[in-house]
Amino acid sequence: MSSQSSLLEITGDDIAQLNDADLRALIGMLCECDFRAENLPPAGVTWGGNQDAADGGLDVSVSGDRVPNLSGFIPDCNTGFQVKKPDMPKSAIAKEMRPKGVLRDAIKSLVKAKGAYIIVSSNGSTTDLALESRVDAMREAVSGEEGFENLHVDFYDRGRIATWARLHPSMILWVRNKIGRPLTGWQSYGNWANSPSGVKEEYVIDSKLRLFNDNKRDDEGMPTEAGISELRENLVVPRASIRLVGLSGVGKTRLVQALFDERVGTYALNPTLAFYTDISGSPSPDPERFARLLTALNQRTILVVDNCTPDLHRRLTAVCTEAGSEVSLITIEYDIREDIPEETNVFRLLSASGSVIESIILSRFKYLNQANARVIADFSDGNAKVAIALARNIEAGETLSGFKDDQLFERLFWQRNVRNESDSLLTSAGVCSLLYSFDGVDTSDNSELNLLASLAEVSVRTLFGDISRLRGRGLAQSRGQWRAILPHAVANRLARRTLDSIPKDIIVSNILNSGSERVIKSFARRLSYLHDSEVAVEIAADWLSEDGWIGESIVNLSDFGMDVFKNIAPISPKDTLGAVRRAANDPEKGQWFTSTANPKHISLVRLLRQLAYDPTLFEDSIFLMIKVNLSEKVDNNNSEVCNILQSLFRIKISGTHASPVQRANIITELLNSENERNQNIGLKLLEEALATRNLISSYGASFGAHPRGHGYRPRTSGEYLTWFELFLGICKKHILAEDCTS
Repeated sequence: MSSQSSLLEITGDDIAQLNDADLRALIGMLCECDFRAENLPPAGVTWGGNQDAADGGLDVSVSGDRVPNLSGFIPDCNTGFQVKKPDMPKSAIAKEMRPKGVLRDAIKSLVKAKGAYIIVSSNGSTTDLALESRVDAMREAVSGEEGFENLHVDFYDRGRIATWARLHPSMILWVRNKIGRPLTGWQSYGNWANSPSGVKEEYVIDSKLRLFNDNKRDDEGMPTEAGISELRENLVVPRASIRLVGLSGVGKTRLVQALFDERVGTYALNPTLAFYTDISGSPSPDPERFARLLTALNQRTILVVDNCTPDLHRRLTAVCTEAGSEVSLITIEYDIREDIPEETNVFRLLSASGSVIESIILSRFKYLNQANARVIADFSDGNAKVAIALARNIEAGETLSGFKDDQLFERLFWQRNVRNESDSLLTSAGVCSLLYSFDGVDTSDNSELNLLASLAEVSVRTLFGDISRLRGRGLAQSRGQWRAILPHAVANRLARRTLDSIPKDIIVSNILNSGSERVIKSFARRLSYLHDSEVAVEIAADWLSEDGWIGESIVNLSDFGMDVFKNIAPISPKDTLGAVRRAANDPEKGQWFTSTANPKHISLVRLLRQLAYDPTLFEDSIFLMIKVNLSEKVDNNNSEVCNILQSLFRIKISGTHASPVQRANIITELLNSENERNQNIGLKLLEEALATRNLISSYGASFGAHPRGHGYRPRTSGEYLTWFELFLGICKKHILAEDCTS
């Protein structure tokens, strides 16, 4: 047996290591697995109570309208299992079934029902001859009961139990975890969200429109229950690939856990099919290798990977969507990139409503009153992680009435209602938040920790300890060597405070002089969420100015420089457009800008598309894109530049809030141009404005922290009529003009 295949393999020796309670739970869950595998309700499977308590001779009972046929281990609609860890030789069987010489009532009932009675022994390992001897002993024990010949009896030793478990891969994982031979970081269905009450905690349904299917390119979201139904419909099919994204703390992991919860909505996913891991736990085997293991098993499974990077998602999708795969994939991440596989459906989860946050706080912190829960919910802005972190620092009897947001924010860093060293912790958290992520392991002289410690004016050791405390409070997360202050609602607020408290020049010079492209990109990425910070806007304006290190060198931007440029663009869209315009209009730089030999001109056009979202920047952005389009050697109406241009002139899902009149004026100007290629572009844009089918977009709507949808769309029949009258009017004028000149 290869080492790879043995990772999802168990033997009778593994079963023998289970204790009494776990053995009984395993038999109960295997029965449930059989029922669920054939979409039968598992409610008829019952077990529980103390192993030594009086149970009438049955540890697990099965009753139902029909028996699952998958495994053959449940022989009848009425089946009782007596589960024993010790071996059960022939002499012990009679004592078990007929204590004091009297057949147990539970077995009598099974005889009357013409059902089945099975003894399970995890220490027993029987040959065919020994098995036959044990079954004979069982038949002999019931032989005095009327109709005994109608009772099916059998004996399952540890080998047969292992065979049963191998039919359900998640049960293999469960057994391995129970006997201390786990796959590091991998779990079957369970308390993935680390709720205090475990899987028993009720999932609070939110009526707020907070789940969006980005593949539908529709601004209309779904309430939680409808979103759960749609996710289930996707994942119930093999080879599905789902990406669930949203800010840290909005409840993504808890939502995925709810997909398998029968108490939530209808048609819950089968929890026995689930395999879960969190990348921050450094799982072994790694998810890609594990996915290949699952596909090789050729058994139905659902793979859940939390904190999954875009690159890993892409690789997992390639594995799970291979022909013949029986695996469905859902990955969870707080970030989203546009370069995701076409096979992926992307769902975005927004923050929860205040009422849901209140319910969560009141259920977890029963000593808090409703007034405090409401204040916490309002402050958290729908982020459960922020709310819980704050609630932990509120004591019974304390009132938050009258607290300002800044006071509540600082309480996140208190310890048990005492300010203690919260100022130091705040400072450490603040400098760390300046980077989107940072290396939290390396402490050498040129390390990122050393750079951040110098900004905080503390030792590396102090900073390291503060980061550990922040992780303990749920305000920092780790992934391998990398650390990040999360949720972003906290990180962005911390970064704004830090930019205001440390001189801008000190921060910028330390970051730029670090010599690390990774640090600079990480800083720029944090800035991208701070368009409401005066200091961040000043930094962006400095970098984008004519003599700034980005604005001056747009023509020579490396891949690294382009990444920084795209990150700081959302901070000051106007300055960004100005920098591009200067480069485009410069006699030397303009030639570079429009050169199709330049591999970055498409990146610039995509950036211009994002700038065109703002009606005040629309016209300039469009004419810069047209300048690029005209630079192409041939009139290529299928080029990416042309496609991007056309997308901005659709009646909906256009990615801009430019008015119909603004768009009509540009089309008219192009059609009236003496340049034939301008006229051709105008015709393509007019054609797009009149289109009513296949209105989809492959361009993302996100732009830093700016709240964005998919742009303008008519909302009333009158607005639709106005749109088509406007653009049909242009058609009419153009046709008449053509007639006059012919």
